[in-house]
Amino acid sequence: MFSPVAPLLASVLYAFSVSGSTNTQLSVLSVALAVTGAALAVGVILGFLFGLPKVVDRQPAGSPLLKSNTNLDEISDWLTKILVGLGLVQLGRLSHEFGRIASALRPALGGGSEARSFAIALLIYSVINGFLLSYLWTRIDLSERIRKAEVRLRVQVVNVAASIETTLSDKPQPERPERP
Repeated sequence: MFSPVAPLLASVLYAFSVSGSTNTQLSVLSVALAVTGAALAVGVILGFLFGLPKVVDRQPAGSPLLKSNTNLDEISDWLTKILVGLGLVQLGRLSHEFGRIASALRPALGGGSEARSFAIALLIYSVINGFLLSYLWTRIDLSERIRKAEVRLRVQVVNVAASIETTLSDKPQPERPERP
C-alpha cells in the first residue's frame, strides 16, 4: 500500500537536489511525478489484464439459471497472450526503449548525468509497482467481490423464480370443458 510513496519521495528528494532556481526544481518535480504516474498507470492496466479472474462454468445438476458473459475474460486472455508474445519477441529491444525514453526525459529532469539513471529507475519501479498492486488487487479483492456478487445474484434469481411459481400455483386454474 505504501509502495507508491517511494517514487514520490524519491522524486521530491531528486528535484530539490537539482541545482537551479526553485522554478527549475518544481519543473523537475512535475516531470518526475508525471513520469511516475504514467508508468504506474501502464503497470496497473497490465496487472489488471493479467490478474482478471477467469469465468469457470460450474453447472449444477439441473439446468443453469444464468450463463456468465465471458467477453471481457476472452479479451483479457487474448491481450495477455499478445503482450506476452510481443514481450518475448521484443525483449532485447526493451532495454533500448527504456534508454531512449530516459534520454528523452533527461533534459526535463535537470539534464545532469544522473537524470537518465533516475528516469530509468522511475520507469521500471513504477511499472512493476503498478503491475503488482493491480494484479494482487484483482486476484484477491476483485475476484472475491465478483464471487460474492454471483452468489447474491443466484439467490435473487432463485427467490424470484420461487415467487413466480408460488404466484402461478395460487391462481385458480380455468376449468376446461369436458370432451365427449
